[in-house]
Amino acid sequence: MTITEEIIKILSEDSQIQSLLGVTSPDDCPISTVYNYDEAEDKQINVSLELGETVPFDQSAKTHDGKITIYILVKDTINNPIETANNIAQRVLDILDIKGTTLSTSSTIYWIQKTGSGFLHYDDLHLYEYSITFRFVFTES
Repeated sequence: MTITEEIIKILSEDSQIQSLLGVTSPDDCPISTVYNYDEAEDKQINVSLELGETVPFDQSAKTHDGKITIYILVKDTINNPIETANNIAQRVLDILDIKGTTLSTSSTIYWIQKTGSGFLHYDDLHLYEYSITFRFVFTES
């Protein structure tokens, strides 16, 4: 399992995230990679991955870093869209502690840190976007 798949799995299996997104099972959760935006959904989460380079202190070149951005997208046509986006973001921050997780690629997530967030409104799309960015470091076995 890749880091993106692991994050999507963690988020979609959380009952509070499901409730906040208005679904009842992981299979119905509108959570996917950033390339699978679904215009029909009122609330969804998209996950973006950007791999970095080998960490400079690692002489064996087995430690790498990268950036994950979680996009929480809520249409401004629903009731309390800002509160909804904020509640989803808070839950994401509460459960996204994947340090020590071993991926199917035999990599282990060594470190994850929130590095930033943003909040935008797209008038033409009637959409609020709450983004949370994390930096992570993983090691290969």
